Amino acid sequence: MAPVNQEEKIFGENEFLHWIYESMPISDKALIPNGDDAALLETSHRGVLVATDMFLDGTHFLTKTTTPELIGRKSIAANFSDIAAMGGWPESVFISLGIPEGTSLEWIERLMIGAAATARQFHCGVEGGDTNTWNGPLAINVCVTGRPHWRGAITRAGAKSGDVVMVSGGSLGHTLETGKHLTFEPRLKEARWILDHFQIHSMMDISDGLAADLPRLAEASKVQITVDARQVVGDQPTSEVNLQAAMCDGEDFELLFTCSEKCSAEILKRFPFDCGIRVIGKVTDGKGVRMIPLTGGAAEPLTMRGYEH
Repeated sequence: MAPVNQEEKIFGENEFLHWIYESMPISDKALIPNGDDAALLETSHRGVLVATDMFLDGTHFLTKTTTPELIGRKSIAANFSDIAAMGGWPESVFISLGIPEGTSLEWIERLMIGAAATARQFHCGVEGGDTNTWNGPLAINVCVTGRPHWRGAITRAGAKSGDVVMVSGGSLGHTLETGKHLTFEPRLKEARWILDHFQIHSMMDISDGLAADLPRLAEASKVQITVDARQVVGDQPTSEVNLQAAMCDGEDFELLFTCSEKCSAEILKRFPFDCGIRVIGKVTDGKGVRMIPLTGGAAEPLTMRGYEH
């Protein structure tokens, strides 16, 4: 985080809160304005989706090399990806900040401007949160509420034997070196389109790499998943380096889902978004995850490990 100039104001909670009340977008689900002890939100008869994540300087971003706008953007977009993974749409965001002592008010306002821009992009309100200063690094906790799709919330637990496994995005991995971990688009529109048109059996987002998230999907659905390494690499050159990145790097924030072969063929034919979509494997009876090597041949038990915080 850059040093504070003498002309800059040091963060102060009261002034910052007044700025928040005047600057942040408000959801049409908020029944009272910002500024009370709690938010009052209108709920859906289908229930309310709730996702929350914590982001830490040194783990999820580096304040020394990342603009505050991008830090704010990522903290919101990652939570929106969780809502997309359930087939929903975000409505209200709550942001709590652990702010290093001596941070300028302008720097924190820039972080919130980045967060608010992402919220506005998807017509979501920033309804509240909390701030504290301390002698540690920047910490951000975000909670987002959303409405389920009209089909209902989709989970990881519905994959069926005979399904195919699909992912959005032409390639996975290399997110740190390319900066994608800061600039990715949460696949809210894509997930909504898929569910509007097709019966999907299970879905989640890829946040910790396929090597971590495929086993989670298989375990939740009590099935076996077999993926083809050549399909996992996608539109990248076929190499062990790119396979390792696609399986293990994490923070892709693409959709991972299963559906019937017939449904998959129609999705591939009709998918209207530039990000692309593809098949990487199939679901069978059994348990665990297996992978067909880049050289082909029989599938082997997956030994790669995804990203762990």
